[in-house]
Amino acid sequence: MISTGLLWVLWANVGVIGLLLVLYLYLVAQKSFDVRWNSNLKARRERLQLLLQKHLVEGVETRSLQHLRSADVVALKDLLLEYSQVLSSVEAGERLRQLAEQVFTEPFRKDMRARNYAVRLNALYAIEEFRMESLRDDVVARLEKNRKLNQVERCQLYAILASLQDDALLTFLTDSALEPLPDFVYRELLLKMNESLFDRLFNQLYTLPRALRYCVIDIIGNKGDYRYVKAIEELTYSREREERIRALKAITKFGYVQRGSSLVDKSEAESWQERLMAARAMGAVAKDEFVDVLTKMLRDSSWWVRKESAQSLLRYPRGQEILRRIAESDEDRYARDMAREWLEAKQL
Repeated sequence: MISTGLLWVLWANVGVIGLLLVLYLYLVAQKSFDVRWNSNLKARRERLQLLLQKHLVEGVETRSLQHLRSADVVALKDLLLEYSQVLSSVEAGERLRQLAEQVFTEPFRKDMRARNYAVRLNALYAIEEFRMESLRDDVVARLEKNRKLNQVERCQLYAILASLQDDALLTFLTDSALEPLPDFVYRELLLKMNESLFDRLFNQLYTLPRALRYCVIDIIGNKGDYRYVKAIEELTYSREREERIRALKAITKFGYVQRGSSLVDKSEAESWQERLMAARAMGAVAKDEFVDVLTKMLRDSSWWVRKESAQSLLRYPRGQEILRRIAESDEDRYARDMAREWLEAKQL
C-alpha cells in the first residue's frame, strides 16, 4: 500500500508538470499572437507608408489616415518617428505635426496618466519629437500638480516645453523650490531654445540656479553668440570666482573682446585659475595691447600661468621674437626657462 508521504510527492509532481504544461501552452499562444500581430503590423505599415509619403511630401489628403485601427496607429507612430528624423521641408514637418496631433492627442493624453512608467515616458518622447502643441496644457498641468516627479520624467516634460519654445519652461527653471538638474540636462534644454526664449532666460540670469547660470555662460561661449559679448565681459567682474572663470572661457571661445581692460585686470587676479584663463583669452583675442601684459605674466608665481602666457604669445605675429628676447635677457629665471621651453617645442 502506498504511503501518505509518497502520495504527496506524486501529487506534487503532477502539479508541477501541470503547471509547466499550462506555462508552455501560454508561451506558445503568446508566440503565435506575437507572430500574427507583427505580420499584421508589417502589412499595415506597408499600406500606410505610401499614403503617408504622399501626404507629407506632396500634401495629398486621404481619408485612410483618419480612420485607423489599433495596428494602424502603432505603425503610423513608428513611421512618423522615422520621418521626423529625415524631413527637411518646413511644410512637410508642419503636416507631420498636424497629423500627429489629429491622431495621437487623445491616446498620448491617456498614456501620460498611465501607471506604467515606460508607457508614460514613451508618450512623452513622442510628444517632444512631434512638437504636439495640443498637449502643451497637459504637460504644464502635470508639472504643476506633481511636484515630486522623478527626475527623468520631469526632464522630459521640460524638453517638450523647450521644443515648443514655451515660456512656462522659464517658470519651472527659476523655481528655487525644485531640485536642480544635472549640467548635461541644462545644456540639452538650452540648445533646444530659439534665440527669443534664450534671451528671456538670460534676462533672468541671477534668478537661475547656480548650475544653470554657469551652463548659460558656457552655451553662449560654445555657440559664439556675439550678441552677449558685452554681458559676458561684465561677468568677468562677478562676485563669484567660478562665474568669472567661465566668462573668461567664453571670451576665449569668442576670440573677441570689446574692452581689453576686462582681461588686463584679470592678469593680476588673486586666483591662479583666473590669471591662467585671462592669459588664454589674450592669446585667443591676440590684440597688440596684451603683449606687454603676457610678457609680464611669464614671471607669474604659477607654472601653469607662465606656460599659458608663453603659449598665448606664440599666437602673435612677433611671438617667437618676443620669447627669444625673454629667453636671452629677462631678469626673471622662471620667465627665461619657460620662454626657452616653448621655443624648443616650436622647433620640434
